[in-house]
Amino acid sequence: MFVSAAAGAQTEYLPRGHCPQIIDYTYYSICYDPQHRQASWVKHELNNESISGKQKRTNNYRFDPNLVDPVYSSDYRGSGYDRGHLLPAADMKLNYKAMNDTFYMTNMSPQVPNFNRRIWASIEMHLRNLVRVHGRAHVVTAGVLNSSLPTIASGVSVPRWYFKVAYFPESQITKAFLIENKTHANSAHPSDFLVTVDEVESLSGFDFYSELPDTLEVALESQVFRN
Repeated sequence: MFVSAAAGAQTEYLPRGHCPQIIDYTYYSICYDPQHRQASWVKHELNNESISGKQKRTNNYRFDPNLVDPVYSSDYRGSGYDRGHLLPAADMKLNYKAMNDTFYMTNMSPQVPNFNRRIWASIEMHLRNLVRVHGRAHVVTAGVLNSSLPTIASGVSVPRWYFKVAYFPESQITKAFLIENKTHANSAHPSDFLVTVDEVESLSGFDFYSELPDTLEVALESQVFRN
């Protein structure tokens, strides 16, 4: 099922694979999985304009009207988990709509508080810093969803693992991070969780950046770029 919520969504380099429902917002797209009541991927373009804007957080956590059976902010109450952004609010400082749309509950996933506020936030900041060096990036983020996951009371699955992959077309490099949803040591650094895009594809079941020429895709997705 395809639902377009707004014109002009950035749909370049969407992952390939099973997707029950795609929702396009103005500045990002998601694949919504009703079984897990969250996105199985969120894709956006990260660029200097979107991270250097002046728009402040709206904190307007709310249900997505595109869904017949939406998740509500209150569904997380008492769960012990944060409403963890998949697309970070700080990636969308361009304008009010860009920022406000990141607070749909379809962009949230249950994250251990110390995970969300520390190492996950560090990875998000790390990618923003990389954009300043390597140029814009096509970023895909989600928890790894499977049938064995626990849920919070509202039926939202709690992923054990989260991933973030990025392709930088101006520098022709990729970055991929895979990290467990738990408290990590304060000394943990984003580079500790670097993997290949191929590893994330194998675990998630999605094919990333398939629009690239085959030879280039194979080369980029099989390497860990540490620069």
